[in-house]
Amino acid sequence: MRVSIRTKAALVGVAVSVAGLLTATSGTASGAQPSTDPIPPDKGVWTATLTWEGHVRGAAIWHAYGDSLYARDSYADGFGITAYLSTGRKISTAGKPSPVTVGPATGNLPEYQPYEIWACLEKHGVIYVCTNTELVYS
Repeated sequence: MRVSIRTKAALVGVAVSVAGLLTATSGTASGAQPSTDPIPPDKGVWTATLTWEGHVRGAAIWHAYGDSLYARDSYADGFGITAYLSTGRKISTAGKPSPVTVGPATGNLPEYQPYEIWACLEKHGVIYVCTNTELVYS
């Protein structure tokens, strides 16, 4: 399944709107602050780490060797982490006890091509916050 840029932008827009609402109503200075923490690309591994309300909640992890996508849920809070690849590939920790890493979601991709990964914090199909996209290569 391919996710169009328009659909991705709409999802990110909804996530940002919800994040802003949660920040405004949370009463904390941290609020929803997605961040990325890339691992140097020369190792062929990239990570988009999701931080929300002062806690690292999880991450999307990409391994170029094997074109493998993983989702990591680091925090037992009832939320799941869904990792996305710009090709439409995704994998989720929903329904699994935390901490947990699921994957790989694999499939051969053309070599040395750029893609994007990102992770979203979700519960019952509702996206609460997403990371920024992280540029990765196959």
